[in-house]
Amino acid sequence: MKQNVRLQVSYQSYGSDAPRFFLLEPYCIKLFSQRWYVLANAHRPATAEKPERNFMGVFAFDRIKTLEATQDKFALPKDFDAATYFSECIGVIVGDGTKAERVVLRIYGSEINYLRDLPLHHSQREIGEGDGYVDFEYYLRPTYDLTRAVLTGGHKYKVLSPQWLADDVREQLRMALVMYE
Repeated sequence: MKQNVRLQVSYQSYGSDAPRFFLLEPYCIKLFSQRWYVLANAHRPATAEKPERNFMGVFAFDRIKTLEATQDKFALPKDFDAATYFSECIGVIVGDGTKAERVVLRIYGSEINYLRDLPLHHSQREIGEGDGYVDFEYYLRPTYDLTRAVLTGGHKYKVLSPQWLADDVREQLRMALVMYE
């Protein structure tokens, strides 16, 4: 990244039968959930299954199968700021089309202190409390990374809004319960 050279990588996503090849212009790296990622302006050549594509993408280091620095230079956009790029997100999912919106989570019991000590997101605010719970408000993109955090919290996390997110979490919990029947 410091040399501003393009990288030729083969990358195998989870669920993919074989690696795909990309030409990456690495912008920054990010650690999330014990995994390192690189955010890059990516070029994917056309294949039999998919057309050529240029996009901003996040690539997990552990899924990069091969990496070779090229001689081709690139210029990082002068106005690029990694903190700003990821500011509306928990984690690394940015480009899935999810828009930022107000999210309210009701947190119960000892989890309250965990969130006070280590907020899920910089926008976190306490907006209410009751007997054994605190309501936390966020302004962020409610992507899969947030859903995963809520599901990990189990019975101590409840989505109050938006309703579509509460419905999504409920459906995922229902499907999990079916696995135990």
